[in-house]
Parts: sequence; structure tokens; C-alpha cells
Amino acid sequence: MSLKQLNSNFSKLPKSFSSEIEGKWVAVMDGKIISYDENFVKLFEEISKKGLSKKVLFHKVPREEILIF
Repeated sequence: MSLKQLNSNFSKLPKSFSSEIEGKWVAVMDGKIISYDENFVKLFEEISKKGLSKKVLFHKVPREEILIF
């Protein structure tokens, strides 16, 4: 995945997240969250089994109480 594609995926992430995914790892493809888990290894294995690991951006969603503006 090129840097341009990574930046595009990241820039399409919502600016605020539902409390359901706060503090969890998310897998983002084409600007959409396709899966999430508290455990990065489990999430990566799930995405790898689908053959998508090179097309996905992984991101840890911060908890609201630790966001710094």
C-alpha cells in the first residue's frame, strides 16, 4: 500500500468514534472501519486470514478521556 493510499484511508476516519470502539484497535480499508478488537494480534490475524493485511490501515482509537486538543 502506498503512502498516498494510507493517508487517504486515515483522512477518511471519522473525527469522533462511538464509545463501542474507544480504546480498541480498528482495521480501516477505503476509509471504512471493517473490523475492531481490543487485541491487535487477534485483529491482525482476522484480517490476514481474509488476505487483506496489505490493504488495511490499523489504528488504535484513543479513549475520549485521554484525547488532547
